[in-house]
Formats: sequence, structure tokens, C-alpha cells
Amino acid sequence: MKTPDLIILYVRDVPASLALYSALLRTQPVESTPGFALLPFREGVMVGLWQANAVKPAPSSVPGGFELCLHEPNEEALLARYGEWRALAGVETEEEPIQREFGLGVVVRDRDGNRLRLLVAAQQEVAA
Repeated sequence: MKTPDLIILYVRDVPASLALYSALLRTQPVESTPGFALLPFREGVMVGLWQANAVKPAPSSVPGGFELCLHEPNEEALLARYGEWRALAGVETEEEPIQREFGLGVVVRDRDGNRLRLLVAAQQEVAA
């Protein structure tokens, strides 16, 4: 089965979004033009930032309808990374750290309205 290897976010300002996502994802672009940037996300997966008004064919939705989730190993790591994110210009908190049935999470939003969720997954009991 094939797995996705490129996630594309439509953004209003590629250079500004590139600066933000480089910090959020702790990585540097492998490609960057005024209209498109490509960042490594994890092994075999890239995140593309594409100038929304240049996408062809034109998307039916505006920027801001996407959520990217990053897992952290524990609460301490989640809170540390959340602290880093809160210090970045262009990031707004949508939801403070909260425990849900699927784990501890926090949600921030970029300047285009795209959401980023940090998550420490709840431990699942495996039936024998």
C-alpha cells in the first residue's frame, strides 16, 4: 500500500509561512521559491507551502482548512515544544493543553488558519 509522501498547505505568504514552519518543525527547506517551499517533515514525508492564489487548478477552499498533528513522547516534551511555539510570531493558541480520550493535546493556529496539534497519545490496552 502506498503512503502519502507530500502534504501541501495553501498559504497566503510563502516566505512568512516558511520562516514559521521552519521553526515549528525544526527543519530547513530543501526547496524554496517565492511561490513554493518544501520542508522535510519526517522520513519519506515532506510538507509543501504553496502560494494559494497561484495554485492551478484553483482550490475550492481558502487557506486554513488543514490540521497537521505532531506526536510527542510525553507531557514534558509536549509542554516544552508548546512553549517554543507560543514564542513564535504568527502562532495563536486555539486550545491550551487538555486531556481527551485519545491523549493530551494542544492546538495552535498559523496566520492562515491552519491548525497544528501536539499530541501525547493515550496508552491503548491491547486485548490478549
